Amino acid sequence: MLMKTAYIHIGTEKTGSTSIQQLLANNRNTLSELGYHVANIQYDDNHLDFVAYCIDRFPNDQQQALLSLVNINDPIQHLRWKEAFKLKAEQQLSNTRQIKNLVITSEHFHSRIKNVSEVNRLQQLLLPHYNKFKVILYLRRQDQLAASLFNEALKYGGTCRNPLQASHKPSSPYFDYLNLVEMWAYVFGKENLSIRLFEKSQFFEKSLYKDFLRELDISDTKNIDEPPKANIALNGYQQHLLLFFNEITQRHGTNGQLHKELREKIASSNTLKNKTEGFQACKSEHTQFLDYFTEMNRALEKKWLKGNFFSSSIDSADTLRTRIANTPSRENLEDALTREILAYLDIKEQSYSNTPQLANSKLVNDVFDVTSLFNNKNSALIRSKIEKIHP
Repeated sequence: MLMKTAYIHIGTEKTGSTSIQQLLANNRNTLSELGYHVANIQYDDNHLDFVAYCIDRFPNDQQQALLSLVNINDPIQHLRWKEAFKLKAEQQLSNTRQIKNLVITSEHFHSRIKNVSEVNRLQQLLLPHYNKFKVILYLRRQDQLAASLFNEALKYGGTCRNPLQASHKPSSPYFDYLNLVEMWAYVFGKENLSIRLFEKSQFFEKSLYKDFLRELDISDTKNIDEPPKANIALNGYQQHLLLFFNEITQRHGTNGQLHKELREKIASSNTLKNKTEGFQACKSEHTQFLDYFTEMNRALEKKWLKGNFFSSSIDSADTLRTRIANTPSRENLEDALTREILAYLDIKEQSYSNTPQLANSKLVNDVFDVTSLFNNKNSALIRSKIEKIHP
């Protein structure tokens, strides 16, 4: 019997999953020649569709947020969508039966799949087509994961100043790696789990890309192109500017398209390179956060990590920082935000070049709301720009 393997990469979140997905997407043809089919039923890179298929009929809020991305908004619609997806999946997997390996990847398997029955749904979908499975997951020490989520919180409107408190609480199942591992092992078998520590010193040849390709049992990588690193972390000045903008937005109680697009612009801006120190938790805060996971991580290391351990070093200040230290002044942040808004309006002006005025009056009102407390100089600059494109 021909051995056909389904490789299932389940994250976890903030462990380079986007970079891995770009690696797979950019090398789809090369991987096909090597005998690997990267799933592309509804999504080519992050396989949200497989995650949506696994989710039970009555999702929690986090799961529903993902389903909304796939345009699923009620249980009946979800049921019908599942039936259609299953037909598409079976057709594609049958049409690619000559390719012996399948690759599925989504970090949302970590954050959105909550129980054994949901994991089992994925296995039952794949069993008619594959007789071998390998579940690949990267684990990042919980305090480092929490600190990484701080940037994501800022990008979505967060106003918390402590990186360890900006997202999930320590008691959240999100950080429960032991339960995650045992849930997937229960369905796919302990022998079919490959658990990697998300630490550069642990990667094969200190490269995440080479480490992941090795997990796919690919040794010949000379024709595989490595993409640039994805999801570059925010620098300190971007963090401060996003926080300033989010606090203004929260004060006005609005969070529309303008706010989303401006956050995206700030996060991707190449002009915000001011050498401002970013937000950090201190060493004692990291230690206190990690203490919650001591017994869990000890059991994880003993049973699942084959003698490997999370790094114990904490790269942070030894004493509690005053979180307002080294913070850019309000005037500085306001000037920077004004420049970003003006650049944003330039983009909007170009997109409306065929019309005499900016068509979206709500966007104009939102800009005025954001800048209502700005100083006279900045308010005048923005008003002048809006009047030019929205007379």
